[in-house]
Amino acid sequence: RLVIENMDERGVVLQNGSADNLLQELIVNNTGLGLPADLDGAEAIGEGLVVDGGENNLIRYLSFGPSIPTEHIDIKAGTLGTIIDSNQFQLGGLSAAAEGMAAVVANGDETEIIYNTFSYGLLPPLVPSIDYIVYSAAASGQDVSLDIYENIIDLGADPYELFNAVEGVNQQSDTP
Repeated sequence: RLVIENMDERGVVLQNGSADNLLQELIVNNTGLGLPADLDGAEAIGEGLVVDGGENNLIRYLSFGPSIPTEHIDIKAGTLGTIIDSNQFQLGGLSAAAEGMAAVVANGDETEIIYNTFSYGLLPPLVPSIDYIVYSAAASGQDVSLDIYENIIDLGADPYELFNAVEGVNQQSDTP
């Protein structure tokens, strides 16, 4: 297994038309070490994995966290056909710097989020609770289709929403 850790910014970035990649059996932890204490409206750059503009990428058997302060996976607009399958997300390090206070930001079209496990892991949570497991902020006129199913979510008694429903996002889910 490849370990990616102790990064000032993002852990892994797929961009510039990346297509048909298989990311498998990576450990991504301790990203965003260079984040300022006060972002003052600036974008937080400390994601575990960013997929920006690619298509048909498979993310499988990765372990994220527990020390990732922003989104564990950020699928940017213009990305097509990303599959997030059978990963472990330890959310204890998630901070208020995360977009939508979420583990996964999914703004790409035809994204599948399946068979993953979301928990706080070994760290007590930095924030009282996360808002969403998956967050999408689709831009006007942008197509976003998400399939979310068969995920395990164990955040103890903390309340959470599986997904934020915004206009323009078509989402299917059978994860309770």
